[in-house]
Amino acid sequence: MLTQTQTGYIIKTIRDSELGKDNFDDSQDLLNEGENLINLFDYRIAYITICYDKEKEIIVGIQITFRNLKQNEIIPLPRRLGKNWVDFGKGEMIKIQKKEFICYFSYNYTENGITRIHFETNKKLVYQKGKEIGDKVELIPDNKKRFNIILGTFGTIENLGIIHLDIAYYIKINFVGYYELKLKLERDKEFKKKVEAKYEELSEVNKYLYRAALLPETPFNYILKFISAEIY
Repeated sequence: MLTQTQTGYIIKTIRDSELGKDNFDDSQDLLNEGENLINLFDYRIAYITICYDKEKEIIVGIQITFRNLKQNEIIPLPRRLGKNWVDFGKGEMIKIQKKEFICYFSYNYTENGITRIHFETNKKLVYQKGKEIGDKVELIPDNKKRFNIILGTFGTIENLGIIHLDIAYYIKINFVGYYELKLKLERDKEFKKKVEAKYEELSEVNKYLYRAALLPETPFNYILKFISAEIY
């Protein structure tokens, strides 16, 4: 059973809410004390280094490097080490490109630790390390993976959680004017006729917005998500 806590737009999801003294939290490393969690949106994961023990068949360490989007600064965080830590060397580094973000994350685990990590990005990068041994945990359900931005991790290497933002919810709040336009076009037929009559007089931007507002909700959300990703 997953445990979720939400602060504003930011959601934390973890398998087991019971954490020991060795737990970590990327947000505490990136943000100043008392800073709003929404400011994590100013950062993106740039590199992930996965450390895997082939003999024990478990993940023994992770290191994440972030990019500050406003200052274009690269920020490596400390290595997160598990209780089964061994001298794993450099590990395997995965690069996340600009305008790319992790949107899906799952893993398998046993009493010994996490046996496999799997994640995907909005640019369709799929990465997997380890073997599918033990129970599977989907920290974001597969059917929602295109509408989340994973902003960081917390917990422990044996009980890994993610910090993420529901981009659909974020867009509905911050692009409320577009949603009001969509609803008015759907509910007010006279208004829709007036807009259609003056369509050729609209600017190119407003023509795109009008056509987007006529789409079903899922592709409409996806367009706004793309706009949001381009802005940030």
